[in-house]
Amino acid sequence: MTGNGQGGTLSRVAYGFRLAGLESDYLQRGGDEGRPLLTVRRAVSKPGNRHQPPASTKALALVGGGRLVLDRRARTASFETPQPLDDDDLVHPYLAPAAAVMAGWNGWDAFHAGAFASDGRAVAVLGERERGKSTLLAAMALEGVPIVADDVLVVERGIAQAGPRCIDLRPEAGLPAAALEPSRSGERARLRLPALAATAELAGWVALEWGERLELEPLRPSQRLHQLASSHSRAGEPRDDALLELARLPGWVLRRPPRLERLPETVRLLGELAAGL
Repeated sequence: MTGNGQGGTLSRVAYGFRLAGLESDYLQRGGDEGRPLLTVRRAVSKPGNRHQPPASTKALALVGGGRLVLDRRARTASFETPQPLDDDDLVHPYLAPAAAVMAGWNGWDAFHAGAFASDGRAVAVLGERERGKSTLLAAMALEGVPIVADDVLVVERGIAQAGPRCIDLRPEAGLPAAALEPSRSGERARLRLPALAATAELAGWVALEWGERLELEPLRPSQRLHQLASSHSRAGEPRDDALLELARLPGWVLRRPPRLERLPETVRLLGELAAGL
């Protein structure tokens, strides 16, 4: 469902927040009413007409033009863009940076990562751009694996928070077209994800790399800390000791060839890994 976001309900949830001002079927309903509320606003704005945001706010430039103004005290995320944003486009990718900063202000951690679930526990998947993270998570979803988040993973004291119920892919990702929907005016193909529990205990980490063969390499604590620090958004006011806590969880590097025909084998390997945690 797409709307203008005005008059939305408080029942949509993502990234550990209840959301107001945003309605989309890519956001699941429910969640704990005690969770913090994030109010989404939007406006069409020309660069020359922008006002100077108050000192208590944080402004971020948006890809494609415009800016995001975040107000910590009011818990608002105001999107000012050259063209109107509908709800489904705002859900991904625009909502992620707002959630990352707000999570940091709440004392949580946000990572450039996704996550999947196994027996109710989450395994994070770290990956820089062009590492195939979204394609891998989408392939897992098509095999029935619950996906907690893609793109940004919010963690609150060891608990992973579910993200929006979609994964956006490049059209050339090579996954079955029948399972995908057009997104972002046809620039991306979107896989719809089923609803799942709003939270899951984090059980471990996997960092993605390309390699000549498919293999999992366990990481030492210092290596895990390096991987986590490299993937941390550093948004808001992150706690340095949180990385030390999370580095105690088991972690691996997953290397695999950049070939689509190896995806099923990779999915099976990650499923076996998660089952053993």
